[in-house]
Amino acid sequence: MQSESRQDEHVHNDDSALRRNVQNRYIFPKQNERYDVLTFFANIRQEVMSFLRSQLHHLSGIKWLLCVQVELQRDDGTETRMSSPLFRSRTYLSLSLDDMNEHDLNEALQKMYASLENYMRDGSGWFIREVLKLEIHTVVYRPISGSSYIPLPTTLARSNSVINIKNEDDKCFLIFRVGIITSCSAVSRISRAICAI
Repeated sequence: MQSESRQDEHVHNDDSALRRNVQNRYIFPKQNERYDVLTFFANIRQEVMSFLRSQLHHLSGIKWLLCVQVELQRDDGTETRMSSPLFRSRTYLSLSLDDMNEHDLNEALQKMYASLENYMRDGSGWFIREVLKLEIHTVVYRPISGSSYIPLPTTLARSNSVINIKNEDDKCFLIFRVGIITSCSAVSRISRAICAI
């Protein structure tokens, strides 16, 4: 889906999946940036930061990474070969707007550029023909936290392969440990005994 861009912004496409919990933005270079990766990076950094901040504001915690795709060319003397590899950053975690900082974005851009340089430098003969796009991939991040009793699916409950302690509080791990130490099969009695303490 092509999004309307303001006059100073780059042309971009957005797509999403899983009820907008996964968001991707594809930013395309302007005419004067198509042949220089560093110029493209310098000119889009505020747009990338703005997109990441808006995602963080809407989703309250994201994992994100960047990819740049370039078209490379190599002349072997007899034939010209083309390739369009993607170079990606590592994955970053941002839990709040306070966590979102320029350092992570700088590191991501530097990692992609270093990967591209290494690819071209190692005697391969490749050179950049054109910068195709920058991809921003974000996904909602909601870590699972401990809680109280959750019923097992019937297939697991019937298999008797998992211990699922039924309790009314958040002391299930304590009850589990006491049950192991005492080798007691009546975990519900232990649960009542611990609650009495």
